[in-house]
Amino acid sequence: MTLIQAGIYGANLLLGDSGLILGTFLASLFEVHAAVAGVVIQGNPHNLTLIYAVMIGLAAHAVSKSINSFVTGGWKFFLYFAPSQILHMLGLIFILLSLK
Repeated sequence: MTLIQAGIYGANLLLGDSGLILGTFLASLFEVHAAVAGVVIQGNPHNLTLIYAVMIGLAAHAVSKSINSFVTGGWKFFLYFAPSQILHMLGLIFILLSLK
């Protein structure tokens, strides 16, 4: 978790906002909790770049978990899992959008 947070911070230092968003996206493909923590510790929650990074991370994580559900459980499991996972994350993303 610490390495993911450090990676996101380093990407932010090297590439600015683009690095923050790219680092969060890549980290979220594997572990969303550390990715979001890596974004949250970087500043004011009213910073739109941070909010967008979290939203992109949540969406990327939902998609990667859905793909993983297909790989490990086949179509039947995917069809049960993916819609609920994506709706769950979209709900959280809409809540974040309402905070802007």
